[in-house]
Amino acid sequence: MKADPGFDWIFAKNISGLITKYGGVASHMSIRCAEFGIPAAIGCGDKIYDFICNCQNSFRLQK
Repeated sequence: MKADPGFDWIFAKNISGLITKYGGVASHMSIRCAEFGIPAAIGCGDKIYDFICNCQNSFRLQK
């Protein structure tokens, strides 16, 4: 998922958290999560992100 302002619609979906493969503390998605009080793991990297996406109880949004 790209972390650009074009993905702000995701916050209208009542998400309980956000995990991204790329990004950092100052990324748009990180700032928006902080504004909405949504837990976030931003910039996990390939290995952790892929592990989380393959977990049985995780859901991944694809556009």
